[in-house]
Amino acid sequence: MVDDIYAIYEDQNNCIWIATYGGGFYIWNPISKGFQHYLTKSQVNSLGANNLVHALEMDSENQVWIGTYGNGLFVLDRSASSLTKITPKNGQETLAQANIVALQFDIFKNLWLGSNNGLVVYRPGDNRMVNITGLDTEKFGHVTDIHEDRNGDLWISGTEGVSKLNIISSSQSGILVSQVSYSQQISNALENNNILVNVLYEDIYSNMWFGTDSGIAVMLNNSDEFITFVSSETNSRGISNDYIQAINEDSFGNLWVGTG
Repeated sequence: MVDDIYAIYEDQNNCIWIATYGGGFYIWNPISKGFQHYLTKSQVNSLGANNLVHALEMDSENQVWIGTYGNGLFVLDRSASSLTKITPKNGQETLAQANIVALQFDIFKNLWLGSNNGLVVYRPGDNRMVNITGLDTEKFGHVTDIHEDRNGDLWISGTEGVSKLNIISSSQSGILVSQVSYSQQISNALENNNILVNVLYEDIYSNMWFGTDSGIAVMLNNSDEFITFVSSETNSRGISNDYIQAINEDSFGNLWVGTG
């Protein structure tokens, strides 16, 4: 396995999915205690693609969606062990060479894709890209992460800040959203007006965690109250490094933080 790991995902069968930069992705099966390797060099050569995997997302039908850096979107049907590159009926140029860094399904089974070029939506049911109304992409810029909270709202982070999207409607004609920016609140909490939010996470208590290049800001249960964690030699609550790259929660409610 290669050293550069970009994403780790645990599915409903407790299998671990590992996305890598230049090595495709691997699935660890805890029962057989073995790895399966996908997007190998031979597979990507036959598909005219690369194996720079940045994002993984599973749908309700146990298919895995794979976001690559520079070669768009793929889907793996595990039951048939088939790997397919997605070519939508419209907006093919949107996905053809996209640098996809984040994937997230919404409650309407639309797949939201974050990339260096912003945010787009793909609807697998009819193989089409979907128009979004009410979205101001300048409020988050190049996307770094997408997260769906317990209310079905989507949080988008990027080079220009963080926004929460409420999906008002989803139909054949497109998606209508309302958008609220939380960039200033996060900046105020960390006392830094020039932050980059790398990762978003909601814990079991509905607290929203924002991992940035200047520490962690935590919004407590959808309130206006924030707590922060930053590196400090004197504070026992300090973290080892302010550049946050990953946040996850184990079955005991402990939060694990990866720093850079």
